[in-house]
Amino acid sequence: MRPSELFAQDNRAAVRAEHPGHLDRAVRNRLSEMWRSADAATREAYVDRAKTLLMTRGAEYGGTANGCSRGR
Repeated sequence: MRPSELFAQDNRAAVRAEHPGHLDRAVRNRLSEMWRSADAATREAYVDRAKTLLMTRGAEYGGTANGCSRGR
């Protein structure tokens, strides 16, 4: 999962609460804006979290970090 996707998961409920009745597209656009304007520390935290998640999932499936046992 990409860092921006993790960020969106964590912030989607708050954005929807701030903008009730907006279409999903508007919510996604706002989340994208928030991600692009996030400070370096916030972005780095999500990059680290995404790397950890990738490694964990790779190990769960008995393969490499990308989840493929053949290392593709």
